[in-house]
Amino acid sequence: MKHTTDEFKNTLGQVQHFLNQGIVLPFSQDEKSSLLEDSRRLVKKLDAITDSVLTVGLLGGTGVGKSSIMNALAGSHISSASHRRPHTDQIQVYHHVRVELPPLLRTATVPWKAITHEADNIRQIVLCDLPDFDSLLGDHCEHTVHFLEHLDLLVWVSSPEKYADASFYSFLDKVPKAKDNFYFVLNKVDLFFDGSMEDGYDKLARVTGRFQQHLAERGISDPYIYALSVIEDPGSQASAPWNQLAGFRHQVFQLRDGKEVLAIKGANLDVEMERLISFIETGAAGYEKMCRFAHEFAEELAGHRNEWKAKGRDALERWILEKVDGHSFAESADISPLVGPGYGIGTLVNEWGKWSQGKRREAGVEASHNIGAPTVLKYELERIEDRAAHHILRSGLPAAFVNQIKEILDISEEWAGFAERLHRYADSRAACIRNESFGWFKARQYTVYSIMFVLLLLALGGESAWSDVLKNPGWYYTGRLVTAMVAHVYSPVGLAALGSYILLLTIFGFRFYAGFRKSLLRRTRRMAEALKVELTEMWMEQLETIINRFEGLERTLKEEMSNLAAIDNHIKKD
Repeated sequence: MKHTTDEFKNTLGQVQHFLNQGIVLPFSQDEKSSLLEDSRRLVKKLDAITDSVLTVGLLGGTGVGKSSIMNALAGSHISSASHRRPHTDQIQVYHHVRVELPPLLRTATVPWKAITHEADNIRQIVLCDLPDFDSLLGDHCEHTVHFLEHLDLLVWVSSPEKYADASFYSFLDKVPKAKDNFYFVLNKVDLFFDGSMEDGYDKLARVTGRFQQHLAERGISDPYIYALSVIEDPGSQASAPWNQLAGFRHQVFQLRDGKEVLAIKGANLDVEMERLISFIETGAAGYEKMCRFAHEFAEELAGHRNEWKAKGRDALERWILEKVDGHSFAESADISPLVGPGYGIGTLVNEWGKWSQGKRREAGVEASHNIGAPTVLKYELERIEDRAAHHILRSGLPAAFVNQIKEILDISEEWAGFAERLHRYADSRAACIRNESFGWFKARQYTVYSIMFVLLLLALGGESAWSDVLKNPGWYYTGRLVTAMVAHVYSPVGLAALGSYILLLTIFGFRFYAGFRKSLLRRTRRMAEALKVELTEMWMEQLETIINRFEGLERTLKEEMSNLAAIDNHIKKD
């Protein structure tokens, strides 16, 4: 084993921490879950590595004689017809009646069946008869591959008819075992020796040579292949000179000390660990691509600031003109600053406006100041998401990264928040206009209306009556003044004065209402101009927020790349 158990566990702990803490990973959620499960499984195998029992698996195609070889290796009939599998994916596990199965093997989730025997010469060996690999389909194949992790040694059994089977080598690629822990058997070699011994050895050499070449192409250099035949009585020690059964039996069942057993198990763990780490390290290239994408995309967005600002300003200007339409705003404004006739005129105009608005609603036309936020801006936000997705796929990044970017952008939530801020800010500015003080305007109205009322009283009382009151103030002359006013109301002069008073009130009421309306329109236009500037800045802040998120993503990716590099350096150092 290349590393100590503690070093292995430390590395696996770092891997698990990295996978759990990594915010952005170049793996899909399924891949991440699979890596975490593999790392936890390896920790369990490390805890059980001191087990002195070796687990040996026999795997081969249909009709290559695995059961016969198993009996020959054991020196007795431990495998019989009664042990035939009820299902093609079931694994037969043979162990000595007084030896317990390894704890991890007992937890195997694939279909398997335990069969006991009393062959003392293989007491410390657990033999596993795996289903014929060429009969496995779909999930059955995956079950067998998963069971291979419980094996320490793997015996590949073939025959002159099967050794070149492509499915054999395809299956071999999936096996997570150290190459030194593979044993290859070419059974039924007796078929080569029907004639002369010389021809038999020549045929055997040609077949074993091609067999070695096929294995070398799969990364197993200089494999040793045992050529044998088990047609003889498994209890007999006699064999033909070309039969390597005895040597093979010795190689598999030799008495090994604890150090040798640990080396075999450790070699397999090295392979599994390297496969796990290699898979994680492939993420480094993905991180570099993702980091480059985040940097380039942030720069691309920053380069479009002017275009973003221009589109936002144009869209917001149109929206403000519709949202805060001056005439509609004036018609619906609070008329409390108006007094007297002006207030009455304002009330009539507002009621007319409400009636017209109701008619427009009935006709399906909404009031302009109730429109939604400018949807063209929403399209601009969605375009960022589409451009990011296109950029990701064009860069060869995994499609799962698109979903991570969508979560980072969260366009729907961003648009809802922006639209709400837009309305809230516009409404607050409109409320400021409605709540502005009109004290001086009210004072002017009260002054004008008071002067007009005084003039009416002067006209109704007459010059002599007012002169007497001014010269001799008292109840008598005051009473005569009131009597004169009442008498003059119904005289031609009084009626003319009263008519003139009403006419003047109406004229001034209209003038004050018109002035009030013009003032509101001027203030509304000023507010609209200010809103255009302020909301455009708010729109620019939205872009800066998105740019900052991509810059933050770049920093996060660099940090995770650094953590991944630290794990790699730790492994190489060990």
